[in-house]
Order: sequence, then C-alpha cells, then structure tokens
Amino acid sequence: MKFTLNIKNPILIFLLLLPFGACNEYDTPQDVSLEPSGNWEVVQASRNGADITSLMDFTQFKLNLNENGSYSIENYLPFVTKNTIGQWKVDDPIFPFRLFFYDPDGSNEIVVQFYYPIIEGERRLVLTFSPGCSNNIYSYTFIKKKKNENK
Repeated sequence: MKFTLNIKNPILIFLLLLPFGACNEYDTPQDVSLEPSGNWEVVQASRNGADITSLMDFTQFKLNLNENGSYSIENYLPFVTKNTIGQWKVDDPIFPFRLFFYDPDGSNEIVVQFYYPIIEGERRLVLTFSPGCSNNIYSYTFIKKKKNENK
C-alpha cells in the first residue's frame, strides 16, 4: 500500500491543523516587569533551610520598594538591612540579579542576590541573606501585594 500526501485534500488539511486549534490559550503573567518595585509580603520564610513561616507572624512584615528608589520596611523582622527606610537599586535594569540597599543618606551599601521567578502566574521575589551572624541564613519568599488591597 502506497501512501501519498495530497495537500489539496481539505480533510487532510483540517486534520493537520486541528492540533493547533485545540490548544488552550497561554495565559500571560500579569507582572512581567523585571524591576522589583512594589509592596511585597512574605509568604514563606526559612532559617538555615528549616521552614519558619508558621513560627513567626510574617503577615505584618512588608517590604516596600518604591519606584523613586526609596524603600521602607513595616513591622521589622530579621532582614538584610537594619534600617527601616533607605534607598535601593538593582545591578542591571534588564537582567537584575542583585539588589542593593543603602542607608537613608546613601551610605553603607548592602548587596543581596535575589531570584525573581513567576510561579502560578504570580511574580515572586526571593531574598537569601545573613542578618549579621553568618551561622544563620534566612530566605524570604515575597509576593507582590496587589494595588487594590488595603495596607
């Protein structure tokens, strides 16, 4: 039995194109920005690899990275900087990998590497740092607080 491909056959064309029409439309994440500005809330925290999210109340801790380059921290917990206000920037606006925190006067640069994945359609900000004692390594996973939510 010899099989020949005849593109002029409309049924064959339909069957060849059917898989393309059957696919679900890809949902584009709402926040594809590479700039981590916004109001961030902790959804997961670990210390030395152990999950401590349920051991402390992280719901009140907020990291606000303002578009003008200033930051503020609400309800301070162990963090990369001891200041609750100051300045911030990233190492590269197109492909950022490091986040810089500065004292309010622009001095005392603190550098932290970060990950910025999109998980389940939401942008996450993951910071891993040691707040002083090198024996304690914290990792905070943040989600961006939606603009219409109350503070």
